[in-house]
Amino acid sequence: MDDDLARLSEAMAMADGILELVAQKAPAGVTSRDRNDQFLVLAFGRAFRCFRSIRDVACVHAEADDAAVLTRALMAMTLRAVWLAVPEDPDERLRRARALELDSIRQLRTQARSLERLSLEPEIPPTVLDERIAELERLGEAGIPPDEVIACGLGDEAIYARIYRTHRTQRTTHSSPRSKVSMQAASKERSSL
Repeated sequence: MDDDLARLSEAMAMADGILELVAQKAPAGVTSRDRNDQFLVLAFGRAFRCFRSIRDVACVHAEADDAAVLTRALMAMTLRAVWLAVPEDPDERLRRARALELDSIRQLRTQARSLERLSLEPEIPPTVLDERIAELERLGEAGIPPDEVIACGLGDEAIYARIYRTHRTQRTTHSSPRSKVSMQAASKERSSL
């Protein structure tokens, strides 16, 4: 029981830290320069609802594991929204918007193919989505970097590590090839901010 209460308290602290991160990184006011800022503004509403759900799941239902899952989802959404809105350079903002578009279209394509396998007709055929994906890839887009890379690039690796610590405990951060790539990407990302 004490372990559950400790995990509950920890989940609440993580949720508070995420909302604080959004508050610190958000541009002043609600005016938006482009789609990147609009995404950030919309993320505030989702963050509030997610935070409220985390508190409900953790406090009312005493489900620390479910609260932790929601906290990781909130962290991912927050990191991506802030990552899109942080750059001042218009070219970098456009590049990041295209990265988000590419990831979104790839997800739509996966869903469309799944529907076709079930003999259902997707709203947008995968071939149409393939064309836009190819166009974005020709422009050099690769998609949004992994959340860990974004967190490190934004200087929020401590919050990320705390939220994802259960997934990171089995991995040594300096010896795995994936972590070396992640660390190099984080370093590059940090220099572009």
